[in-house]
Amino acid sequence: MTLTQIIVFPSPTGSGLCDFAMVNPELDVAEAREKFFPEHTEYFFTTNEELPVDIYYRNSWMFSPGKIIMDIIRMKEIAHNIRRRKRSAELNPYDNIIAAQIPGGEGEQAELKRVEIRAKYVAIQDAIDNATSYADLPLEVKSQ
Repeated sequence: MTLTQIIVFPSPTGSGLCDFAMVNPELDVAEAREKFFPEHTEYFFTTNEELPVDIYYRNSWMFSPGKIIMDIIRMKEIAHNIRRRKRSAELNPYDNIIAAQIPGGEGEQAELKRVEIRAKYVAIQDAIDNATSYADLPLEVKSQ
């Protein structure tokens, strides 16, 4: 992976989130500051290798002088949204069978599969709720 110089700064929305931009290697640091930031704007330089790995969680990256921190509350909200989408996608084929109300064993088998899927996602939900950092999140809600 090629190292890319990145400038990190507080989001202008006032949300506490951070924004970042790749720095043109031909642009001097002082020039970059003058060109992109009003006076008194905090910022720091980093590389692409030092950014948090999982872009899914971009909206939990908070600006802190000299580093990016992941807001645990926002991180959990994102993880729960990913969990809900994945659960819904897994349940969908079985929901369709149940909704069709076709006589025979298919409906019963579909309901058993739905129970299994819901149990799986309850465990994932508990793991998310108990997470205290990105590392604690279950693999099912990570992009890697």
